[in-house]
Amino acid sequence: MQPFYQDKKISRISAFSTLDYAPHLHNALEIGWLKEGSGTLAIEGKAFHLQAGDLFIIFPHFIHTFFDSNEAKGFLAILTWEDLNPFHCVLADRMPVNPVLPMGSWEQTRLQDIFPLAAEESGSCGEEVKKGYCRILAGKFLSLFPTTQRQEHSKSTLHEILAYLSAHSGENVSRKALARALGISESTISHVFSETFHTSLPAYCNGMRLEEATRLLEESDLSVTQIANIAGFGSIRSFNRAFRLAHGLSPSEYRQKRKTVPSN
Repeated sequence: MQPFYQDKKISRISAFSTLDYAPHLHNALEIGWLKEGSGTLAIEGKAFHLQAGDLFIIFPHFIHTFFDSNEAKGFLAILTWEDLNPFHCVLADRMPVNPVLPMGSWEQTRLQDIFPLAAEESGSCGEEVKKGYCRILAGKFLSLFPTTQRQEHSKSTLHEILAYLSAHSGENVSRKALARALGISESTISHVFSETFHTSLPAYCNGMRLEEATRLLEESDLSVTQIANIAGFGSIRSFNRAFRLAHGLSPSEYRQKRKTVPSN
């Protein structure tokens, strides 16, 4: 899966069967519980080993990735900024002292009940109920993780690039146009993508478009053609080809499979 900036629009709570995920960042709070297995979480280049029973939290706008997943299963919640109004004062200028809470250092019973229930019901309940679960989980997690003053990012070239591409996600941004918009060289852009993400700018942009298209397939009733246009694909043919390459299914087949497979 390609790295990308994820512009999260809808809060989601779901089960996962692997933790491997390419480097990315988003405008949401991410919290999770690793029920089984192991893996590694890296935030802004710092790695944290995850074991069964651990909780983890990632504040908005921190570059992070998951790798070395070994039979990892658990639950993940992505909580949008809009749905986190009561917690903006904490999330805006604070950061967790340690983003991982080992098993045994937290009261497991309540969260073990909330996560599966929220994941099971999130696919069928109304938006207000989803938001309620999201806020319960956010409140529980933020009370468990001590925070410290957020260290101001130096507005690194990487963050500038990702923010610009997020704002122009529906466009075919060339390396030349990106370099001109940010006042940096094309070679710098190539270096950032090859060294940090081990991919190219076109592949990165394609990953962003696929992420948005996948979200729309799961969360909307829009037609496949409409989704292809919104996500920025030049044609339905190019969308189908890219989607099948990434998922092994056509967009229509993927949507149908999601409807027939239980969410938990």
